[in-house]
Amino acid sequence: SSSTPDYFTNCSWLSYLFFAFPFPVLKLGNSKVLDLQDLPPAPSSCKSEVLVERFLQAWEAQSNGERSIVKALWKCLWKDILKTGFFALLKGVGVLSGPIFLYFFVDYASGNERFKNEGIILVVCLALLKLMENLGQRHWYFGVRVLGGKIQSIIMGAVYQKELKLSSKGRRNHGVGEIVNYISVDVHRLLEFGWRFHWSWVVILIFIGSMSISSSVVGMATLPAAILVVVIMASVSPLIKSMQKAQMKFMSTQDERLRTTTEVLQGMKIIKLQAWEEKFDAFIQLKRQSEYEYLAETQHKRNYTTIIYWLMPTVLTCVVLISSLLLGKTLTSTVVFTVLATFRIIQDPVRMAPEVLATFIQAQISFDRLQKFLQEDELPVDESLIHDSTNGANGAYSTLDLYRIRVDNATLSWDPEGLAKPSLEDLNLVVKKGEKVAVCGAVGAGKTSLLLALLGEIPKLSGSVSEISLVSTVNI
Repeated sequence: SSSTPDYFTNCSWLSYLFFAFPFPVLKLGNSKVLDLQDLPPAPSSCKSEVLVERFLQAWEAQSNGERSIVKALWKCLWKDILKTGFFALLKGVGVLSGPIFLYFFVDYASGNERFKNEGIILVVCLALLKLMENLGQRHWYFGVRVLGGKIQSIIMGAVYQKELKLSSKGRRNHGVGEIVNYISVDVHRLLEFGWRFHWSWVVILIFIGSMSISSSVVGMATLPAAILVVVIMASVSPLIKSMQKAQMKFMSTQDERLRTTTEVLQGMKIIKLQAWEEKFDAFIQLKRQSEYEYLAETQHKRNYTTIIYWLMPTVLTCVVLISSLLLGKTLTSTVVFTVLATFRIIQDPVRMAPEVLATFIQAQISFDRLQKFLQEDELPVDESLIHDSTNGANGAYSTLDLYRIRVDNATLSWDPEGLAKPSLEDLNLVVKKGEKVAVCGAVGAGKTSLLLALLGEIPKLSGSVSEISLVSTVNI
């Protein structure tokens, strides 16, 4: 409702910082059941029509053959990406501050006071840093949820707009089941990608920071742990590539199964009439079995990476402590607690690593699939159809108003390059205003092709197809 204010856009910075902007709605909901008009409108920056329009403009601005969904999304959402990245950075800095303050706290408790009132200052600084970390994490998670929703709206709107303009050649390459797969599966994976995106560099930041803290405490004893990390990453790299290949095969077999299922459902009357249900069911199950094999392969390899990453923090802690003993380092309480805390903070980020890797692999495949779809051949509207609604002198309609559809010497073919035999050749047709026309003919005579030609969905090789108004079809 226009009378309901936009609490999110009009809130103060303090209200936004502590998430106080939804309080008016919560207060109203506590007093009565909320109606639709009680809900605030969506901010203009979150409306689908605005986001899709901006994305399509950024997409069309790129050169043909070099168009990238990632670049178009960056032009539309770079502010949201940088803002959420800043909050993710605050979270990373807050996490890394924990072992550092622990080192000074243990050292202070041991009787080494560096300056006056050190304990009070350490407590105040730690409280402020943890407040910053908590707020950064909340705003990071809130921001990436909004960012993921924007990506979802943009891609769904772009796929819908493209599907309306898809030519017959494009429809042969992308069936109904595949297009549904783009909206349901690929868009969901891009939504997860928006959620996991910043974890990719936050994990690296925390890991490098932890190794630096450990190096400052135990010195060269950290070197064996760093070498072990490099060896593990190198050994896991082929496994990640094989996961990506298995995921690509899984998506292709899933598209094939959906295409087959759609064709079976479209011909269900004939299948029932001929009692072919069991044969087609076995055929679809065979497709599903191949899909299951690739899915199982992906999940098994994902489990291997999960085990490796989950064990890494514990192994690294043991390696550092053993190396310290071998190098003759004195393991005081300050050193031991700091090392344990340092490698404790990397447990959660490192355990996120398999999920982040899987998300990036799936997102890359989804980006490639959607990018290929959005660059498919479109209906040549300007060449196939002429929508004539011009007025004559004094506001009177011209002679074109005598007909609703007119086809003159049109030759149309499913092959836009004209290599195959034309589906309709030297076609002439006039449908006047108010007429009812029945199209009759044998199977394969071209009745459906004629209707699709009037809709402009068959490439026109010569002649003209004109309409006085927009034409649509209804299946009965």
